[in-house]
Amino acid sequence: MLPRCQWFEFNELPWMPDALKHAITRSITFDQWFQGCFRGELPRRFARWLHRTNASTVVDIGSGSGGPVLTLVHALRKQGIDPPNFRLTDLYPDTHRLADISRRSPAWANGDTGYVSFSHEPVDALADPIAPGYDYFTLINIAHHFPPKLLTRILANIVRQGRGVFVIDTYYRSPRFFSLMLASLLPSWVAPLFVRPFRLSHFLFGTLIPIVPFLVMHDGLATILRSYNPHEWHALIDSLPPNDYEWEIDRMPTGTVYIAGRKR
Repeated sequence: MLPRCQWFEFNELPWMPDALKHAITRSITFDQWFQGCFRGELPRRFARWLHRTNASTVVDIGSGSGGPVLTLVHALRKQGIDPPNFRLTDLYPDTHRLADISRRSPAWANGDTGYVSFSHEPVDALADPIAPGYDYFTLINIAHHFPPKLLTRILANIVRQGRGVFVIDTYYRSPRFFSLMLASLLPSWVAPLFVRPFRLSHFLFGTLIPIVPFLVMHDGLATILRSYNPHEWHALIDSLPPNDYEWEIDRMPTGTVYIAGRKR
């Protein structure tokens, strides 16, 4: 089994130009849609969690550009499932990028943005309270960014304050996904033609001078190396302070791992 490695992603480096950071996240969003990471049974598992918790509005932690949430919303709607209202939050919110999401969708996701809003203010997952007035939380494609001790603290804080949490990570740590990262070069190359709003910088560095596809490939490999396998998720959940939550942890055939927790 591959050991977990807290490797870096170019998208996180402070010296990376904003234009390249934005292009990377836009390409990753398109690549995950292209791969169908949230297809199949996952939307139904999420819908089951919504039904059991009676959650109509959820706060998404570490939303970044909001692409993963939109991908999930699209997958839910495609299966005839009514999505909840997502409140996108981040410790360092990029309000310009989030405003783009509120105004326009990717080309494949018309209408999905009606289910999202965003917080202009920083939201810290370790704060008390995290988000006043909200009881349900998601962490979509963000958990692998955190080392185990920090992830445990975040989950413990959410469990202490909230009534439910749903975690999704697109991959688990396995060599089977390395070839997928190589294959991501093509969708990353054409992504500027499909993601809205159109950005000249994305087209320049993503298609004409294809720097971004190789950065996306690297960050995808880093994601795999940093991802948690299901048995590690069981250990993380078991390490939380005593609580009255019940948990469901599973791995989809696509490789996506989810963790559904709700107050009894």
